[in-house]
Amino acid sequence: MSAANAAPGHRDDPHFRDADDDIDLEPATEDTADSADAGWAADAVHANPEADGLATTQSRSRLAAVAGFLTLFHLAFALFKVTGPASALTNSSDAPTWSLLLRAAVAGVTFALLRSPLRLSRRHVRFMEGGLFGFEMLVMLAAQYLSVTDLIDQRDLVDAVAVQKNGVIRTLVLMICCGVFVPRAPAATARIVVTMAAALILCHGVVLHHADTANLDMDDLANHQIVMVNALFLIMGVALATLAAWVQRGNEGGADVDRDSGPGGLGRVGPYRLLRSLGDRGIGHVYLAEHDELRRPCAIKLVRPGDRVATARFDREVQAAARLLHPNTVSVFDFGRTGDGTAYCAMEFLPGLCVADIVGRSGPMPAGRAVFLGRQICGAIAEAHRQGFVHRDLSPSNVFVSVLGGRCDVAKVLDFGVVGGVSALPDHDPAASGMVAGTPEYVSPEQAVAGRGVDGRSDIYGLGAMLYFMVTGRPPFERDTAADVLRAHVSEPVKPPRELAADVPTDLEAVILRCLAKRPEDRYADARAVADALGACSCATEWNEARAEGWWLEKASAPSAASPPPTPA
Repeated sequence: MSAANAAPGHRDDPHFRDADDDIDLEPATEDTADSADAGWAADAVHANPEADGLATTQSRSRLAAVAGFLTLFHLAFALFKVTGPASALTNSSDAPTWSLLLRAAVAGVTFALLRSPLRLSRRHVRFMEGGLFGFEMLVMLAAQYLSVTDLIDQRDLVDAVAVQKNGVIRTLVLMICCGVFVPRAPAATARIVVTMAAALILCHGVVLHHADTANLDMDDLANHQIVMVNALFLIMGVALATLAAWVQRGNEGGADVDRDSGPGGLGRVGPYRLLRSLGDRGIGHVYLAEHDELRRPCAIKLVRPGDRVATARFDREVQAAARLLHPNTVSVFDFGRTGDGTAYCAMEFLPGLCVADIVGRSGPMPAGRAVFLGRQICGAIAEAHRQGFVHRDLSPSNVFVSVLGGRCDVAKVLDFGVVGGVSALPDHDPAASGMVAGTPEYVSPEQAVAGRGVDGRSDIYGLGAMLYFMVTGRPPFERDTAADVLRAHVSEPVKPPRELAADVPTDLEAVILRCLAKRPEDRYADARAVADALGACSCATEWNEARAEGWWLEKASAPSAASPPPTPA
C-alpha cells in the first residue's frame, strides 16, 4: 500500500507513493528496515538525484562551508607569503605558494559547484567530499616531504621540525572540519581521520629514514620524541573529530546521513530514524521514520533549504495543520530544524492510497463510496473554515483514503501549503502577489481570476469538482493548458456527470452541480450543508465500513502489475 506522501499531483504532502503498486494493509516497521526491503529502499534513494533529500541538502551545504573556508584560508596564507616579510620559516614552509594557490583553486571550484543550482546526487556530493579532502592531504603530504627533505639536505633541522609541526596542525584542521562540518556517522568519520593521521605519520617516517641516510649527526632519542609527540597530537585529533561526529549525531539530528548510520542507511532527523524514502515533492522530501523511544512509525517531511517560497509554504502548512484537530485532517505532531537549518515536521503515517490513485487504478468510484468519503471531507474542511482557513487546493491528490485503527476508507485531507483565509499568514499568501493558488482542474472561478478574494465557498467548489472526478473518472474541465482550464472554470458550463456516467444518481448529480455553481452565492453556504445534502442522497447507505474493508482486502490480495520490492525473509 502506498503512503499518503506518495500521492501524485502536488508533490509536497506528508506522505508519498512507493515505487511499487502493491497494497499492504500494515505500515512498515523496524523489521522492514532491517530486511532486504531496507536495502531496496536505500538503493532507490541513491539511484534518484531528486530523492537524496536529507543526505544531499546537509552534506552539500556543510561541505560548501568547508570548501569556502579552505579557499579563503589558502588565499590569505598565499597573500601573506607573497607580500609579507621574508623569513626562514616562510621560505622553508610546508606550504609553498604554488601549493596554496592550487589548493585554493580546487577548493574554490568545489565551493562553486556545491553552491550552484546544479542537481547533485548524494554520490556526487560524497565524491566531491572525497576529492576535496583527498586532494588537500595529497598536496600537503607532497609539500611536507619535499620541504622537509630539502631542509634536511641543507642541515636545517630546526626548520625541518617546524615544518613537520605545521603539517600536524594542518591535518588537525582537516580532521576537525571532517568531524564537525561534514555529516557522517562516527564510525565513518573515525575511518577517514585515522587514514589522515596514518598518512602523515607514514610521511614523517619516510622523512626520518631520509635523515638517517643523509649521515646527519642527530640525537636519536630527541628525534623519536618528536615523532611520538606528533603522533600523540594526531591521535588526539582523531578522538576529537570522532567525538564531534558522535555529538552531532545525538544533538543536531540530521547530521548523520550515512548508510551505516542505521538500517537502510538513510540517517536521522532529531529523535527520528529514517527507514525508507517515500518520495520527492515540489518543496521537499518525505521519509517513513520511527521515533527512537516510542517506536511509532511516522512520516518525516523536509523542505529544501535556501528556497524562501518553499520555506514560507512549509511553515504555513505546518502552522495550519497543527491547529486542526479533526480526525479527517492529517495530524502534525512535531516540528524542528536539523543541524544545517533544514526545516522538518513529523506527521502521522497513512497507509493507503490517494483518491487520484484509487480512481486511476480502479476506475470511477461507486456513488455510495463517493458520498461516504465526501461527508468525511466535509467534516475536515468545516473545522478549517471555523478556524478561519480556506484550503484552496482540494483535489484528488490531496485527499488520502487510509486504513487506520482497523477502519477502512478513512479520508484524510492533506497539504495546507496554499491555505488562505483570515487566519493564514498574509505575507506568505501566494494569492496576495497575484498568483493562482491550487490545482487548475479543481480551483473555483474566483480563484481562477488572480487577485479575487475567496472564502469557504471556494472549497465547496473544489469539493464538488473532486466528487465529479470520483464518480466520472474525469475532472469537470479537461483542456490542453492550465490557462484554458482556468478560463473554462470561469465561463463554461459543466457537463452533467450523468452524461459521462449514467449510473450516477440524479440527487447526487444535483449536489455536485450545485457545488460547481459559478457564483459563490449559488453554492451551498458551508461544508456542513454539503454533508447534509450528501447524507440525504439515495445512495448514502450503499457504502459502509464493511464494504470498504472488503475492497481493501481484495486489492491487497490482487497481484500487482508492477514489480514489488524484495520481500523480507
